[in-house]
Amino acid sequence: MLFHKQVAIVTGAARGIGQAIAQRLAEEGASLALCDLNREGLQETRAMLPPAAQPHRIYELDVGDGAAVTRFVADVLQSFGRVDILVNNAGLLIRHDVLEVSGDEWDRVFAVNLKGPFLLIQHVAQHMVGAGIRGIIVNIASTSAQYSQPGKATYSATKAGLVHLTRCAAVELGPHGIRANAICPGPTLTPMIADRVTSEYLKEKGALLNGIGYPVDIANAVVFLCSPDARRVTGANFNIDSGQQLY
Repeated sequence: MLFHKQVAIVTGAARGIGQAIAQRLAEEGASLALCDLNREGLQETRAMLPPAAQPHRIYELDVGDGAAVTRFVADVLQSFGRVDILVNNAGLLIRHDVLEVSGDEWDRVFAVNLKGPFLLIQHVAQHMVGAGIRGIIVNIASTSAQYSQPGKATYSATKAGLVHLTRCAAVELGPHGIRANAICPGPTLTPMIADRVTSEYLKEKGALLNGIGYPVDIANAVVFLCSPDARRVTGANFNIDSGQQLY
């Protein structure tokens, strides 16, 4: 198993991509600290997982709450003793045009999608550096970081910021042996967009490879980036979108 006796944090782990990431990391032996606002979903995720060296733990957490993030990381370190992998997957999408989005909505999306990942990177990387852990950070962004779409200005801005934050983290943490990479999923069949996925939707998005992606596609990429096979990969941005970026 790739991650036997390693500890991984996965945010937004109650469903969709986060749940798939948790399952794949657990299948490779990682002990997991799973967080989300949806406690019932977290319990369902944990029930799906194979056992690990240390029992998986769940945390009801709003990643946009800075004080709560600080307490969460402290509790994870007290419970597990270490963190080897951080996957920032939690995200929030509020669809409003530029002329309609409120200041409160803007602040909330930025808190969840960008401030939260930044704080988690900061706290976890401080631990990794202090403990001499050559850790891995994977940030789940979106192809919305690269394309303009109506109603998604706030979301797209946060995801573009997350991609660049990943590059900055890679530069600064590289001397400590810590790698940081981003994944930009294209249309992926998750609860966030399930009600909108039609043949017309897929045609509009465009793709070289027919069909829509699945959460396990993203999870498999996370496993690769966290594995020794990716030992020379840092500061990268992986589009997993069936070729959408080529249109």
